[in-house]
Amino acid sequence: MLKITGQRLRLSLLFIQLQAGVAIAYFALAQLAFMLAFGQDHIAPIWMPAGLALAAVLRLGYRVLPGVGLGTLLVALSSEAPLLLAPIMAVANPLAAAVGCWLLRRYGFCPALTRVSDVLALIVFAGILAMSISAFCGTTGLSVFGPITWDNYLTVLWNWWLGDVMGVILIAPVLLTWSEPK
Repeated sequence: MLKITGQRLRLSLLFIQLQAGVAIAYFALAQLAFMLAFGQDHIAPIWMPAGLALAAVLRLGYRVLPGVGLGTLLVALSSEAPLLLAPIMAVANPLAAAVGCWLLRRYGFCPALTRVSDVLALIVFAGILAMSISAFCGTTGLSVFGPITWDNYLTVLWNWWLGDVMGVILIAPVLLTWSEPK
């Protein structure tokens, strides 16, 4: 029989609370971003959850990736996106945040953003490079399973990627500097 100690139970509850908090914040920012969406593809010009996901992984570690995945899954299931796109995005979005975090840590990134090189690294590694993962997976999924035609693929890919990059550039620095230990 499995014996659960009080400390293990507390740690498990904290883990669940952390995942739920990240998922709820991700979902809430996605709803806000959808209010800014335009065009027939409903792609948000600033995908704020991308910045939240990156900042959460940088500050709290890779352990928050399930919360990012859960938040992404909830967003996909509550939207008009094809059902088969939901699991793809629930993997792609956390993967993009994880790759962005890994690249930044490998570079020697300081989340306080006190150096110009840290700001540039955030833009290049986490924004431009890592966010191409979620944009590619999402656009390809929409083209295979859904309403996007292959004729519009590059336009949708560009808009999706740009929205993710803008989310990283505009939201992640705010969250990173706000959460900087004093």
